[in-house]
Amino acid sequence: MLISHSSLLLFVTGAAVLLVIPGPAVTYVVSRSIGQGRAAGLVSVLGIVAGTLCHVVAAALGISAVLASSALAFQFVKYLGAGYLIYLGIKTLGTGDQRSLEAAGRETRLARIF
Repeated sequence: MLISHSSLLLFVTGAAVLLVIPGPAVTYVVSRSIGQGRAAGLVSVLGIVAGTLCHVVAAALGISAVLASSALAFQFVKYLGAGYLIYLGIKTLGTGDQRSLEAAGRETRLARIF
């Protein structure tokens, strides 16, 4: 079955628009690069690639399929993620450090950016 010209044109236009719009990863890398220099930008790219690699390995091993098919496993991962977000929120609120964002950005170590 062939795709009609109008459907193909609509698909190509939509795909081109999605390719041009930067996502959160690009925004993160650009902000780190502008704020802290090339090294911080490259380290943030390495961190994003490492996270993507974890997702690829999980998909290759079938872990993604298990999470998609098992409601219990999915609930476990969902609540684990929610707990981690709550932990990060409490940790952020509990710092009590009132430094400016600019000063805090300059002092971030590369290992923390990764």
